[in-house]
Amino acid sequence: MLQRNYKTMQIFELQDFFEKNDFRKIKIEDNFFNLGSRKFYENPFTEVLSYLLDSETQFSGRKEFIETLLKECISEEALNSLIEFGKVSAQTATLNGNFMDLLFYNNTHIVVFENKIFHSANNPFDDYVTDIKKRYSRHQHHFVLLSYKKEASLENWHYISIQEKFRKFNKTYIYKFKNKWDYFIQDFISHFSNNNIFMNPEEKKFYEEHFAKIISASNNLNNFLLDIANSFVEIAKVKRFEIDGKWNLETKAIRFYPFNDKSNVVLIFNLDGTFSTSVYYYKDFIKCNDFIYNEVGKDLYQSWQEQSICCFTLHDGISYRSLEEALGECGKQTTIMRKIYKEKFSDIIDL
Repeated sequence: MLQRNYKTMQIFELQDFFEKNDFRKIKIEDNFFNLGSRKFYENPFTEVLSYLLDSETQFSGRKEFIETLLKECISEEALNSLIEFGKVSAQTATLNGNFMDLLFYNNTHIVVFENKIFHSANNPFDDYVTDIKKRYSRHQHHFVLLSYKKEASLENWHYISIQEKFRKFNKTYIYKFKNKWDYFIQDFISHFSNNNIFMNPEEKKFYEEHFAKIISASNNLNNFLLDIANSFVEIAKVKRFEIDGKWNLETKAIRFYPFNDKSNVVLIFNLDGTFSTSVYYYKDFIKCNDFIYNEVGKDLYQSWQEQSICCFTLHDGISYRSLEEALGECGKQTTIMRKIYKEKFSDIIDL
């Protein structure tokens, strides 16, 4: 009883604290890459990285960028060779139909990049290695995992922190600004360096004085998300869940996995107080997307491809104002996924 009363008092104290204080978003300088709705997804990042690496780029700092990015993970001979001449190929399929983010290569060397912004590194890396060694047998092979968060070491792969390398480049390179590309690339590098957040002295003082209450609120939020996830698992009978605290810069999310594979339904908590849903089918996009999209619902969802995955997210402007509505949509999409698996994939998974 005492423990319950303490928790109730703590909740009222936190409610009073948040109602009396204005938690305005810390200023982030506007740039090209935070204007779009998808922000940190890997595909636009890969396209611009391709432009930076290609010998035909008009960016004058190509040599210095490649040196900063790759000097510590490939030999000096390979580095100089690729600086002298290098071509790029994005979203290249392996013989097994898996898509590699980016190949950077010439006649003697090839670097395979897998780019992870906030997603976890759970790709078929062994297939990438096998495929490259088979098709480029005369090349020297280099495999690089670019990520925002520290990833567990992978055999054959070099880990590179996007944030650390991009910050280093911005500190050491002097932009010439002779053409539009210097402005464009500086914006790109700055955005993914994540060093354009400004906190004034008043804001710093506020967080210094109130960090204990904010930590308490954060802990309660985590318990709230855990309670939602466990309740949905029991009701919808999904196999497991994963709380994703870095869905992107401004949201949290819970992934629900109906089966013992990677396909999942996602409940997203938005910064504006609304809720969204997304759905991921780890099935071949070319073969499966059309019939899956018909079931998921074209009126509510837009479709896109990430590597070979079938991805669906709510159309712009659509969200749910209540958690009950959003969980209802998660339940609906879980039922749809079970129906599709039963009809199309029952031979490859235990239903």
